[in-house]
Amino acid sequence: MNVVRVWIDTDCALGAERGDVDDAFAIAAVVRNPRVELLGVSTVFGNSSAAGAVRHVERLLTEAGVDGVPVLAGAQRAGGSSESVARRLVELPEETRVLALGPLTNLANAQKLDAQWSRRIGRIAVVGGRPASRGPVPPWWPHEFNLTKDLAAAQSCFEHWIQADLWTLDVVCGLRLGQRDLERIGAASALGAYLYEGSRRWLRRSRWLLRSGFALWDVPPALDLEEPRAAELAPAQVCLTARGCVRVRTAPESRWRVSRRLDAAAQLAALERALARPALAAVTSASR
Repeated sequence: MNVVRVWIDTDCALGAERGDVDDAFAIAAVVRNPRVELLGVSTVFGNSSAAGAVRHVERLLTEAGVDGVPVLAGAQRAGGSSESVARRLVELPEETRVLALGPLTNLANAQKLDAQWSRRIGRIAVVGGRPASRGPVPPWWPHEFNLTKDLAAAQSCFEHWIQADLWTLDVVCGLRLGQRDLERIGAASALGAYLYEGSRRWLRRSRWLLRSGFALWDVPPALDLEEPRAAELAPAQVCLTARGCVRVRTAPESRWRVSRRLDAAAQLAALERALARPALAAVTSASR
């Protein structure tokens, strides 16, 4: 079995009183994937403080039955830095995949520390942007939270990275959880029950906004490691403007890829399948 090494950079807020909960589902999908070795997790400000995200991730890993995975506190603000996180990212083995689930501050710091970092690393998955944006108000937002919380960092990454996968909002919003979906996940395992309890506040929020469920924005790139046939990415040239708008142009020779299609039903099934696995099915740093 070919094992994929993964590092996660996150602003996980499941366990907090506010903030999006999707990062936790992405982390859970990774640690339940038998083909993944989770090398570690770094945290960043965003939906949570970097320090708060450390607590949330550590609790999540405990609930998942995963021990020994390092969780490092990263940048606390836009333009901030954490030398330990930047160095750990630079020292990752070649071909490690990085899931960037929060603002890109930590990754920009790694790029500053070693300009060749993005040439050695495996694919970097980023969620953000809406190429078809038409204005500054919902639902036509020209930008996305993860990119604009530290726009200078995001622009640096987009300029210097050699290869990356951009999962745009108009595609990833197709993966949503409603009450019945969340109940099935809650019944699947102890980890599912923890995600269910921590997500009930977010489901209530979606109802207040007159929505039937909430989007799992950051989960599709994590599930792509589980069920790659459920999504399609295509080579493209990507530009991030001064306002945080993403511009995409088809380019078959590009090493960047942009999401084109998502089979939400297949991804949801993959998520439920992953969360139903026993804890020891996952290959992590702790099991080596």
